[in-house]
Amino acid sequence: MNQNQVAMKSINDIMVTNEQLKVAKEKLEKRVSDLESELIEKERQLKDLKPFEGLLKNAPDSWVFEISDKILITSIVKNAISVKGRWANITTAQNESLKKKATDLINEVIEASIRDTFFNGIRFRDMASRQKLFPGLDDEEGE
Repeated sequence: MNQNQVAMKSINDIMVTNEQLKVAKEKLEKRVSDLESELIEKERQLKDLKPFEGLLKNAPDSWVFEISDKILITSIVKNAISVKGRWANITTAQNESLKKKATDLINEVIEASIRDTFFNGIRFRDMASRQKLFPGLDDEEGE
């Protein structure tokens, strides 16, 4: 093999290697783009779950928890109360009987909402752990 042939072979090898590097770079750029999109979606999901963070943190061991977020309770209860109508308004009830009915109704709706929220938390946690949505959800150390 003369020097020209050796040089041409080296140039061909470099060109093949360069082409392989371009393909690898494109694959990596696509993977990075996919991962960034996935991260954005996970961040959106996490933002949607933020109000329920206390439920998920407190529920796992004994499935007993305390809801301290009054905004969450209010948002759950408000729609149910408005569906029931004017009796649910304690402040404008015309007599003691209506005030008592309104109070009882509100307490009943709050109780049902808390129960519903609790069971939804259980169902959500089971579904999330089955589908591996959140790595570490079932880890002993994470709880």
